Amino acid sequence: MYYGTYIVCLRNNGNSYIVDHYPIGVAYMSEYTYGGKPVVEINIKELETRLKKTYEKDKKKKPIFFENIEKDIQANYPPEVYKAYKNKETVVRLDTKYTGVIRIGNMGRRYGVSPILRALKSALMLENFEKSDNTNAKAKAKKIIHQIMRKECLGSDLNKKGFEYAIHAHNELCSAWKNKTVVYTSIPQVEKVVYVEPKVDDTNADKINIYRSKIMTTLGIGFIDTNVANFSVANISLDQLMKTINSISQQLERIVQDWYEVLFENEGIDLEYLPTIQIIDSEAMDMEMKKDLVELLYSKLNCSMSTALDILGYSLEDEKQKRISENEQNLDSEVFLPHNSQYTNSGLNKNVGAPSDSKNLDKQSDDKNYNKKVRK
Repeated sequence: MYYGTYIVCLRNNGNSYIVDHYPIGVAYMSEYTYGGKPVVEINIKELETRLKKTYEKDKKKKPIFFENIEKDIQANYPPEVYKAYKNKETVVRLDTKYTGVIRIGNMGRRYGVSPILRALKSALMLENFEKSDNTNAKAKAKKIIHQIMRKECLGSDLNKKGFEYAIHAHNELCSAWKNKTVVYTSIPQVEKVVYVEPKVDDTNADKINIYRSKIMTTLGIGFIDTNVANFSVANISLDQLMKTINSISQQLERIVQDWYEVLFENEGIDLEYLPTIQIIDSEAMDMEMKKDLVELLYSKLNCSMSTALDILGYSLEDEKQKRISENEQNLDSEVFLPHNSQYTNSGLNKNVGAPSDSKNLDKQSDDKNYNKKVRK
């Protein structure tokens, strides 16, 4: 779903069915719909271009997978695509019965827009910063030493070249630089020796953090403190994330439901037995948070049972009728009895304590008083 549009196709592969995914470019959305479903087309020329490769062969010159593009298309694409390839067509329309499209953020348009694309501008800025810092790092890695000669080397009229002094000073500096400990005494004609370093600094860390924060915020992740270097303190927008997941799940449910109906028709099975496809809602992922909220409202804030059950998605009236039915059948006292154990059976014995023949008279007296006062 990187591009916000995911195109899939159900293909019969002999005795089984396979779900194929087609990338944008090879497959594209047409301007039309059929039976409420978007019509998808395959660009045959683009498909040929992407399949152009050297097909591997074994030592006996037999193809390992496919002999050529034609065999590849025939084995891995729907019949209408292979027929269009053989007829040298440029485009072909896929059968809408076997095609499914999942789109997010399409706003009623042909193609969906992934939330990642909203962060593209900030991501490009970070990439530019990285390239700039890499260039500066390479420049800083170079050791440039500038040896400056005195102008007197050019003579009183400044018309001499002074090459002999420059060559001698250069050789002496290079010879000294080869040693681990460099001791260099320049000739009088040398004025000074300096390092030349680039004056461009690396990108400010605060600026990088700003763009990084923009990217994460766009994707539904907000940082409590944008100055935190490791960005470990984060707050994820679950609502936005769940809306995206639910949108994908609902579209996938419809696609799989339609495919089951097609399979039942092809196999001659009565549609009465058609299953209802339901993908678990992303709210189930948030159950831990709901549990804590219900405990807070019901146990600590003394809210009603209705409020607590509504958060969990249950009906108070349904639960009421179920509880009345359980009480009428005495399920608690006659059917679902607790097993006898040291926890459930200890209250039935009134005479607990040390054995009667125990020689510890103090312990016997304490137990007798305990049974008399506490366990009466």
